[in-house]
Amino acid sequence: MIILDRLSTGYDRNMILSSVSATLADGKLTGIIGPNGCGKSTLLKAICGILPAAEGKILLDGQDIRSLSRRKKAQKISFLPQMRIPPDMTVEILASHGRYPHLGARRSLSPADQAQVEKALLETQAISFRHQPLQQLSGGERQRAYLAMLLAQNASHMLLDEPTTYLDPESQFELMGLLRRLAREGRAVAVVLHDLPLAMHECDELLVMEKDKPIIQGPPEELLEKGVPESIFHVKLHKTEAGYYAISKI
Repeated sequence: MIILDRLSTGYDRNMILSSVSATLADGKLTGIIGPNGCGKSTLLKAICGILPAAEGKILLDGQDIRSLSRRKKAQKISFLPQMRIPPDMTVEILASHGRYPHLGARRSLSPADQAQVEKALLETQAISFRHQPLQQLSGGERQRAYLAMLLAQNASHMLLDEPTTYLDPESQFELMGLLRRLAREGRAVAVVLHDLPLAMHECDELLVMEKDKPIIQGPPEELLEKGVPESIFHVKLHKTEAGYYAISKI
């Protein structure tokens, strides 16, 4: 479980988040949504330790993350950022980098590590282009490669910043299904999304952010009943007969 306790952080003297409190629970897929510029990416960077807390604290399974070494944090939290420059390597080598926090001083993969990489390539459907250089892949294929690295890391908490970017609609649903399954295994999984209907349909919890205002957190249906989408995003959501959400402008 990840607990944010009155967290304030930002860049230099520009505080993006001020006194934020929220919980990312084990066993749940939490969607992080909100207007552009409200601090969604900043929040993920703070949780994984890229940005230090100016005030407040972040508890990871009861421990203040500031007390953990970089390696220990990497064993517990995996993070897929939004913007990435693809390195000059193949998909399989990239995926194997996910095992680095678990390796010894020799940095060599054991059979167990290699099995974890193989499993990650299979689960993300990246196995068919495992030997391809990243620069030669489509945006969707490259996204699957990064997801394979994340899965190979096998951390108990997963943070993903807009992972559905470059994926076609079918692949988006497949990804969200995979993240739900990973959460059901006991992980705290948090994902930043811009697709509001997708977030409403696929996530167990929503963490709704609005600049300079407290976070609103709860199950999608509960937030819908309270009119949160209308008040923050100025759109109307309604459930179709098939159980999905349709969106329209107010």
